[in-house]
Amino acid sequence: NAQVAVIVYDITSRPSFQRVKTFVRQLNHHLERESVLIVVCGNKGDLEEQREVPKEEALEYVDEIGALYHETSCLSGQGVADMFDTIFDHMPLHEDEEDSLVDPIAVSQSGSGCPC
Repeated sequence: NAQVAVIVYDITSRPSFQRVKTFVRQLNHHLERESVLIVVCGNKGDLEEQREVPKEEALEYVDEIGALYHETSCLSGQGVADMFDTIFDHMPLHEDEEDSLVDPIAVSQSGSGCPC
């Protein structure tokens, strides 16, 4: 019942990017593809000078498969929070989950601001 699949590859390794395609084929075979958000993440963005996979190539591929794309650096933390923000923005909600979401505006306007 996965809702999101994040496939991470190393931008400094072409074989790593080729394995992304294998993982996507496996996901398409084993999951209901329409219900799973795929995010391809190019990691090691701090090693731009060693890049083997052009960003344009990765963007073209994710466009083909209908996925999202982000580049990160786990070393510096660059792009990681943005990637998760994008995932949360694009995650499909089930009807029963929509009713359980908290409206932050309603909570903050309730009076004292104290949650107790």
